[in-house]
Amino acid sequence: TKEWVTGTLQQGIRITIPDEHYPATSKAFRVGCKAGKNVCLLNVYVQSRESEVIGQVAHCAYSSNVRLRPITVNPENNGVTLICGPDGKAFPDDYMNHHCTELDECKERPYSAVFPGFSSSFWTGEASGVAGATLTIPKDQFPSTAQTIYLGCTGHPDDKQVTCVVPVNIEEVAKPAGAGSNPGGGSQPDQSSEKRDGEQVNKGKPPTGGSGGATTGKQNASQNAKDKGETGGENGDSPVLRGDAKLT
Repeated sequence: TKEWVTGTLQQGIRITIPDEHYPATSKAFRVGCKAGKNVCLLNVYVQSRESEVIGQVAHCAYSSNVRLRPITVNPENNGVTLICGPDGKAFPDDYMNHHCTELDECKERPYSAVFPGFSSSFWTGEASGVAGATLTIPKDQFPSTAQTIYLGCTGHPDDKQVTCVVPVNIEEVAKPAGAGSNPGGGSQPDQSSEKRDGEQVNKGKPPTGGSGGATTGKQNASQNAKDKGETGGENGDSPVLRGDAKLT
């Protein structure tokens, strides 16, 4: 842009290229001066930028094959951006639906193997664009076990294929305890019944009639004992029967 060029013809012209605008492959151009029929030309060679990771962004260049340091993705930093630039393209070709499973050889696997609810809409932008392409993982789509996927770009400077690969470490998110015992999470209390000492015992819930059921049973036994006493029990004492007790 014009802002990159400063100075005057008398004092000299200076061209300054911002670091972020260095190309992914080496470039060359010519500039010069002309006076009448006389021309003076200068060949300018622009070295390619270095491949690097800055934050959650992988910038790929094509001076040589490179393996970038890993980028970690978690619910707090749930996105990764891949910038191949106009001199390169992302791989695999269908990078918005498939990723590589190995560092040195791209064995393709669908993202749905890692994120069951995956949609290509998780991707925005274009890897060959200036701003690159960004993969954003919704917080509820993180796997329950840690995973590593590989993204990359390839370029062809001087008719040679050069690759730039970045590992993406995806952290696991623990599922709620008991999820899977029942759809609502947690586990249901045991509602089975068993007999014990002649009584019906309901596990996990109170006896029919609420907590007053036991009291009612005792009142009935006491009333029966009283009735027997009134009808002439021995010495006026009537035994109260409990459980498996027998009257002899």
